[in-house]
Amino acid sequence: MCDVDSDILETERLLSNYSNSKKYHLYDKIYYSSNEWLDEIFSNFDFYGKNVLSVLGSGDQAFHLYNRGCKSVDVFDINKLTLYYYYLRIWTIKYFCRYYPDEFLNTNFIKELLNSVKVCDSKEERAYNYWRKFIDVFDGRDCESLLRKPSPLYSNRLEYLGFLRDSLMNIKFDFYNSDISNGISTDKKYDCIFQSNVNDYIHKDEASLRLYMNHLNDLLKNDGMIISTLVTTSVVSKSEKEVFSELFNCYDIWSDNLPIAYVYQKK
Repeated sequence: MCDVDSDILETERLLSNYSNSKKYHLYDKIYYSSNEWLDEIFSNFDFYGKNVLSVLGSGDQAFHLYNRGCKSVDVFDINKLTLYYYYLRIWTIKYFCRYYPDEFLNTNFIKELLNSVKVCDSKEERAYNYWRKFIDVFDGRDCESLLRKPSPLYSNRLEYLGFLRDSLMNIKFDFYNSDISNGISTDKKYDCIFQSNVNDYIHKDEASLRLYMNHLNDLLKNDGMIISTLVTTSVVSKSEKEVFSELFNCYDIWSDNLPIAYVYQKK
């Protein structure tokens, strides 16, 4: 329980606006839902039977990938608290047959949900212990403060949960609590990496971009691809395209005459 106690302490500091530069972003607020148009992006690909590595964020990304028949979805995020929220959402789908938890999340909802949970492994047990401790320490206002709510809030809701719920019943996945730009320690190779808009936070100098590209390339199979979203901009930087063109072909994904994402396909 000591690790969970430490995470609860860091959550308390986060909610009290306590700043610790050494742990900046390692503990951060969580997105209630994704602000990306996931269905429009993912409809351009056949994910059936694929092994995918995805940013975790709100969990919407992984759920949409599972719903499209992925064989496995491993996840990464620099924010450690995203894993706990991911389990809260998995349980909400499995036991309440609801895609999102209560919009105004409160301790009563969490408590009722935990009463239904059947823990399957040590990672899930840790998440269970975190939320059990959370409702002992925090109140409803803290639940609300922990979440960031994008607009529109429910743009990525999945209405039919039958297939997804079945996929989550015996879910097994790896979580990499790291900044993917620094690489991920694994021998696994993936068919696809969905990195959301992580590229926005990479320095655009040639050395940083090439190092980042090589980290991603090492994680991909020979015919693998990287999907990035255009959240804060409508164009890919020229410097990024030039560096990535050494190993990848690039093309855009459009919706309503606007680019919403782009793909790097291994040459």
